[in-house]
Amino acid sequence: MVDVSKHTDELLDLYSKELPESSETAAAIKRGASWTDISQTAEKEGLHYISNAIFVAEEERFAGEPTAASEPAIDTVAAERVRDFRKHLPDSCETAVAIDRNAPWSEIAQCAQRDGLHEIASFIFEAEQQGLED
Repeated sequence: MVDVSKHTDELLDLYSKELPESSETAAAIKRGASWTDISQTAEKEGLHYISNAIFVAEEERFAGEPTAASEPAIDTVAAERVRDFRKHLPDSCETAVAIDRNAPWSEIAQCAQRDGLHEIASFIFEAEQQGLED
């Protein structure tokens, strides 16, 4: 069985070497930040390929494992990630307004797409594929 965590950490290390020294994402990788922190930093810097790689790695890491009662449901995980993403949006942004009023996931994804926030729209689409419901 492939060690997804080790492989992803090696991939992130390679990415960090390609990024400029001023990159917050590179700094997060080098200091051993959590995948969540690295992903959020990468999204903030527009490095969507890094946050997408982490998302895929997390899916692979948990694929086939029995779901423990203590693991959060997909809607809980999605809500947390969207709330974190919301912190970086201006209040006037259509996506922010939709998040703030607890709009259905599909509507938030549509707003994100119109706002050019493709990473959050993609995340919601992927989460819907994993069972996220409006």
